[in-house]
Amino acid sequence: MLAFRANSSLAMLNESVDCCIKMNVAPYHKSINNLTDVYLLARPCFSPKESFVDILLYIMNMNHDAQKRLESCPTQTSPQPVCNVQGNQGSPGLATFWVLVLLVAVGGNLTVCLVIYNAQMLRNILSNHFIASLAVSDLMVGLFLVPVQIYSSLNFGRLCISRFLCHYYKTMDSISFVASITNLLVITADRFIAVEWPYTYQDIVTKTRSKIAIGVVWFNALLIGGLSNVNWSDESSDTTVACWTDNKIYITLLFTIVFYAPTVLMGIAQGRMLFIALRHSRDINAAIPMTAVSKDGSNDEISSINHAKQFVNRFKKVLREYRAVKIIMVVFGTFVLCWLPVTIIALLHAWCPGCVTLKTWQTTLLVDVLPVLNSTLNFFIYSVMNREFRKNFKRLLKRAYMWCTNDIG
Repeated sequence: MLAFRANSSLAMLNESVDCCIKMNVAPYHKSINNLTDVYLLARPCFSPKESFVDILLYIMNMNHDAQKRLESCPTQTSPQPVCNVQGNQGSPGLATFWVLVLLVAVGGNLTVCLVIYNAQMLRNILSNHFIASLAVSDLMVGLFLVPVQIYSSLNFGRLCISRFLCHYYKTMDSISFVASITNLLVITADRFIAVEWPYTYQDIVTKTRSKIAIGVVWFNALLIGGLSNVNWSDESSDTTVACWTDNKIYITLLFTIVFYAPTVLMGIAQGRMLFIALRHSRDINAAIPMTAVSKDGSNDEISSINHAKQFVNRFKKVLREYRAVKIIMVVFGTFVLCWLPVTIIALLHAWCPGCVTLKTWQTTLLVDVLPVLNSTLNFFIYSVMNREFRKNFKRLLKRAYMWCTNDIG
């Protein structure tokens, strides 16, 4: 049983506290990277009123006599989880925030899937299958990751409550993250083909190929999710300290292949799509005034009407493609803004642990909140920017309202 310090005087060295520190900190010494880890491991040995500074000063002031007394402490062959102990202080406010995130993430992404499934016109567009797949990856965040954040925020805000929970969270986090960015890559490729080769798009993007692409996306996500729990370190380390893989080569390769390379490719592709869409708009705007005059300079009403219809139809097609590209650009930009900070922090933590000096609120915002918050935003992006989605969403709400009133009646 873990002992708690009964006196706040730093001058008093308590044998039970010293032994507790030895039992909780020593087994994890190889995976400790900063003072925050030391504090979190030693925290259960002290009373809840002790501050961060008091605990670190106590550990630093442990003198030679105290070190000798540690030799008589009982050994602990099986380290216990350091967060699932009495005395930990939770954060009800943060837990409430995560509950709201859960409701929005699950409700929003489930709505995206239902709108696409129930609207035949949306369902027949193959690109919407990729959007539904992206919504499923975001739905996973709400269903499988946010509940852990809620539980963690009520238990001292760490994911080291147990070894199983740590591995579970790492696996599901990796699967949803890889699935999200790979789905975005597939969506970008689909829109790129539609803009670059509009006349052969239907021959290139077929229903069979779209199913294969979605299958590859999820196979890749499951594969990397499984690999995230392999111990890539040369030294044996326990992930219950920070629930963080500390092998710098693995982390660098992972984020380069999974995040940075796809981000660069998508950025280049979307830049090209924007250039093509703007060029088409300029060409059409320049050509439309000429439709009122025939080749011999005389007014030909029939000819001008036909030309006008052709250009209007072409303009509408380009406009639809441009709107689709614009939506994907916003979705892509939002994803990068939400995930870029945590990838930079992960690389810094791996290569230069002392360089990461984030405060608690900064860590919570950049590492925990932003990536998960990304899974709640796509629904609002579609609702604001996609007129067809809004129309079918209203139909779905109306149908649900009618079903509820008839059921009650």
